[in-house]
Amino acid sequence: MIRQGKRVGGAAKLLVAVLALLAAIGSAPVHAAVDGELRPCQNVPVAGDEGEAELGLSPGARNRLGQSGLRSSLLSPARWLGGVPVFPVRSASESGDSVTADLAGGFVIRGSGGRRMKVNLSRLVKQGSSDARIEGRIDGRNAVLFRVQRIAISRNGETGQVELDRGRVILTAAMAKRLKREAGLRGVGTGFRWGSLYLTWDEVTPPSVSVPEEPQAFPRPAGATDLSAATLTWRVRPSWIQYVASGSPPEALRGAVPGATETIDSQPPLVYEFTFPFSSGWVKDGGAGVESASVTGSGGVYFRYCGSSAIYKGINFIVHSPEFELEGDSARLIFRVEGIDATPFPDTRVVVVDLAPDAQASQGPVTTWTGIPGSVPTAARGVFAGFYAAGADFGSVTVTVDRGTG
Repeated sequence: MIRQGKRVGGAAKLLVAVLALLAAIGSAPVHAAVDGELRPCQNVPVAGDEGEAELGLSPGARNRLGQSGLRSSLLSPARWLGGVPVFPVRSASESGDSVTADLAGGFVIRGSGGRRMKVNLSRLVKQGSSDARIEGRIDGRNAVLFRVQRIAISRNGETGQVELDRGRVILTAAMAKRLKREAGLRGVGTGFRWGSLYLTWDEVTPPSVSVPEEPQAFPRPAGATDLSAATLTWRVRPSWIQYVASGSPPEALRGAVPGATETIDSQPPLVYEFTFPFSSGWVKDGGAGVESASVTGSGGVYFRYCGSSAIYKGINFIVHSPEFELEGDSARLIFRVEGIDATPFPDTRVVVVDLAPDAQASQGPVTTWTGIPGSVPTAARGVFAGFYAAGADFGSVTVTVDRGTG
């Protein structure tokens, strides 16, 4: 489920960071794969499921259950995730402040002497500015089970994910009465806080992937000077890093060096930039500075967001072996891209980011371009699952070249 990945450190079409922050990426270390091999996604979409809902118990409700000697279990297809009941969202729709979501699964509360109460969830309904309600059945009889107050609705325009968050779940009169009578739960009544709700969904749709043609080789001009050293650092668009990290943080591979973790937009600490080891390169100097330059590097970055059993993302690819090419007032960053699952790339060279270099600063044999703005090339929209329009901002690149002379 996506909630853990996005919020805790672990949900967003960037596909959910579609459904709920599941795993505490809070301290979000960057995992460095030893061999850099692609790892197939194990999750597959469940037909009909569009999302998931977490219905967490409040400390007060948990204490009441314990003090009353009651035990609870879930009814399939609901499942436990980190001690929180999770219910599939079969379908959902949203228009402004109004939401309808069809739910599946339920729970059973058992007490001493064979007392038990079976509760099935059927749907959540929110109409306009009113509170939401969760409807279902108690021992086969229709009832409004909970009211959900203070719920916040948000939509991610890039991913298509809808989230209902910060919902305060309280008991209805019918639910409180049955809990006391059928299960023997003491000390609860209408308005008792049962817990909190987080619900999210998006389309069960794989990324939109297309493989652009390989760029032509960049010709070395006469009079170019070989480089003795260079640094190449790619700062990736924050929303992409945050989205992928809602599944698992991007990984630095094959010698690439991750930058320091940063906290951006109230997200958990994450790594947003990567530096690649220098392999080779050249520059052609002119009267106004560098006229053209080529820097190639090694190492790569692994972007992997498989999603959950209900929300299949299938983002699973590596960019590696970067090439920075500059000519006049234009530049580009090329990677070899290889991927599997819903992002199948055949290990091909792709212009991943177009660059618009501005000022260059030179000191002796060293020239630096700092924070060259990047954008998504038209042909490379499919690399990032079609989530960004051509020309959309996509991070920046910082390059330093050293001629080793003077």
